[in-house]
Amino acid sequence: MNSVKKSSVNGLTLLLIIIVAFIITASCGTSQASTAVTSQISSNGTISQAQSVYVNIDSNKIVTSNTLQLGTQVTWGDLLVFPNSPQEQTLLKAANIKLVRFFDSDTPICLNWNEDSHTGNFSWTNVDPVLQAIFACGAQPLVNLLGGMTRQTLPSGMEVNSTSGLPYPVDAAAYCAQVVEHFNSKGFPINYYEVSNEIQFYIFQYGNWSWSPDAANRTGYFMTVFNAAYSAIKTINPNAIISFDFITDKNVLDYWLANEGAEVGSLNFHKYDLNHPSDAPTDQIVFDDVSNQYFGQWPLGQSLTASQAEYNASIGKILPIIASESNLDSVATDPRTERMAGAVWLALLLRTEILNGATYNIYFSWSGSLDFCNSVGYYGMFMINSDNNQPWYPYYVYNIIGPNLSPGDSILSSTSTSSDVQSIVWNHQGKTMILLISETDSNVDVSLQGIKGELTYQKLDNTIPWTNASIQTGTFNANQLLMLQGYSVILLQK
Repeated sequence: MNSVKKSSVNGLTLLLIIIVAFIITASCGTSQASTAVTSQISSNGTISQAQSVYVNIDSNKIVTSNTLQLGTQVTWGDLLVFPNSPQEQTLLKAANIKLVRFFDSDTPICLNWNEDSHTGNFSWTNVDPVLQAIFACGAQPLVNLLGGMTRQTLPSGMEVNSTSGLPYPVDAAAYCAQVVEHFNSKGFPINYYEVSNEIQFYIFQYGNWSWSPDAANRTGYFMTVFNAAYSAIKTINPNAIISFDFITDKNVLDYWLANEGAEVGSLNFHKYDLNHPSDAPTDQIVFDDVSNQYFGQWPLGQSLTASQAEYNASIGKILPIIASESNLDSVATDPRTERMAGAVWLALLLRTEILNGATYNIYFSWSGSLDFCNSVGYYGMFMINSDNNQPWYPYYVYNIIGPNLSPGDSILSSTSTSSDVQSIVWNHQGKTMILLISETDSNVDVSLQGIKGELTYQKLDNTIPWTNASIQTGTFNANQLLMLQGYSVILLQK
């Protein structure tokens, strides 16, 4: 074969290879692969690469029914501010918050306790207005009684048993009875109570977190006090839902069920994915921990739904799951809590709780002073800056989801081709709600599959600084690409 013919054949071969490659590329482009990248041209003319993500919605497939409602905690000085702040109450109602937790020791309501008569000198001046304001906002209280059961949280004069290190059961019962009797006399329909706060620090003695005979003994001491308080509350208010926030630990729950612990009314837990910012995990690790911690086996020894199933198998009741405290970090020195990383974390948590059948999420906490926090080297853990009543981004997550989510809403099937963008879709009052959460700090182009036409949206992202956080609104056609710029939480409605 001469060189001319050989060159001609090679040319035809090359052309065929190019055509086949083009066909394959085009085919892959329509297969909705998450690794595709597109270019975005910004207003200043620079070109940035954006990952292409497809979110597929099947409106005909219902995966579960929603049970989640939103809550928060009013703490410390805000217990005095909240009842007298129309602005704070308006913000609470606007987010459709339905459960508000507070500590009895934050007021305090018992000025002193008499060990001989087992009675207290109570002042209701501060707590009654808080309850009235909560009910006026269309919410209900969750009252935490006796706190950590240490001398710092017990009423002045209430003695601690030298053997157990806890208050005597007769005093705990009498105290709780007098509190509930007052609430009943005022006509406050309070049904949610916790007896103790983070009792794990007592059980494990602030350090050794391994289950041991000593831990079992301390669980028994606590159970005796709890049972006495439980019986006293139930005698006065048979409808009371009483629990504590460490009942979901597998070892504690096993002990409780095997040793005649009182029948709690809910399975409560505290959801903090960091214990200190010095742990310094990346944002992505924190986001991954939303579904891995508590909703997986760690750190309670089994998942929350496994604890729910264990209780049902033993007692024959499926109890509601309540996150009675939640925040990205358990201390106030992490700057991410009020910023978009904190908003993404909270949106991911609400999504996870919806899919796992939780009943309430209580965000810790509602309002506090940024100026004061900065003066002592803190960032705060709040939804609202009480210095100017300016909400931070986590509040706006509540604000866009709360009014558009109700118990009984059908959760629809949705999938994303990238773990960088999480989705959850539900029907609410005749509308389809599509929540998208971008947990990457890079740009993303989202293509919605399975829905057509024009949608309205409410969006949060870093294009507006966290110090002036606000909701961006607009309309969007489902045939177009939805461009998300870094960390984003967006609720679309059809």
